[in-house]
Amino acid sequence: MDLAISDHFCVFFDVCMSPHIQNRYMSVRRRVINNGTGLLFEQALSHTPSQPSDCADDLMIHFNSRMTHIMDNITPLKTKRVTDNQKAPRKLNPVVKLLKRECRKSERMWRKSKLQIHYQIHKEMLGKYNLEISKARQSFFSNIINRNINNARVLFSTVEKLTNPSSQLLSELSSVNKCNDFASFFKGKIDKIRLNIASQLQIAQNLEPLAVKRGDLNLMPTFSLVDYCNGLPKKTIKQLQLIQNAAARVLTRTKRSDHITPVLMSLHWLPVSYRIDFKALLLVFKSLNGMGPNYLFDMFQLYAPIRSLRSLQKNLLVEPVLRTKCGEAAFSCYAVKLWNQLPEDIKNAPTVGSFKSRLKTKLFSDAFC
Repeated sequence: MDLAISDHFCVFFDVCMSPHIQNRYMSVRRRVINNGTGLLFEQALSHTPSQPSDCADDLMIHFNSRMTHIMDNITPLKTKRVTDNQKAPRKLNPVVKLLKRECRKSERMWRKSKLQIHYQIHKEMLGKYNLEISKARQSFFSNIINRNINNARVLFSTVEKLTNPSSQLLSELSSVNKCNDFASFFKGKIDKIRLNIASQLQIAQNLEPLAVKRGDLNLMPTFSLVDYCNGLPKKTIKQLQLIQNAAARVLTRTKRSDHITPVLMSLHWLPVSYRIDFKALLLVFKSLNGMGPNYLFDMFQLYAPIRSLRSLQKNLLVEPVLRTKCGEAAFSCYAVKLWNQLPEDIKNAPTVGSFKSRLKTKLFSDAFC
């Protein structure tokens, strides 16, 4: 030990730590009992032989063992590992639980058959489930207010929870620096695309005019990357539009001083912003019709009004309520707004091909007409 160094000095340092939230798990055992369980139990009980005995304890033990054996054969115990999180009381409502079970059953049937009739059944069940959830939620908070009509503290805390819900994201994930890093990731992608496209344009400029007029996009494979950056600011998407404009001028031998809109129209190219909308709406259509991943389908919620309104037949989606402009750029909000603005004939297209054809026709007219 060096005696010249004293241990009475403070050492200051910063440590970045994220709280580790560990979910507690518990095992739940249950039996699935439906309408036919009672009939099966009665039939099995009628075929059970009796055991003559004069001892009441032996008769009770025999009866309990036979009942347990019959129940295990008809409705065996199932063990499930679930998180030990308390559910909202409104979700424990028997009617809500029954509708949730029926809704999942209809969803499995629709995903298995891919039939339109099963999709309509699932859509109706989902509307009933959302309506019952709203009623249970309204009843739950009404009971809280009625029980604490003279308790201002409970009333104000309830209103605070409803108006300012706690964020489920960690503080370091919702910081401004993290948002800027996420945006910088896409900006770096765009810069990389612009660097890669320069060599492709130089090759295309040296081709013969007849070969160039064909407009073969295989000459420039990097163009498939210009329509996936949804949610970015307009100034960032403008850089991608400049790439498309330069490619259109090369393919058509157009001068830099000529207007680019007639050129894009002659090539039947949608501008980049409309290409982004096209891809987002195509993902929504595939997700709602069982052709997309489950996490995208769970992101959307079909609009089910409380009363019987004409909007029920318009195949609308529930728009999430957000308070920031950055949040509105998210796919869950941006795609829903675009979908609700589509005409009925496009949303109700029977196939993916017809949907793409009708959607491109509409976007083409919006862009150039």
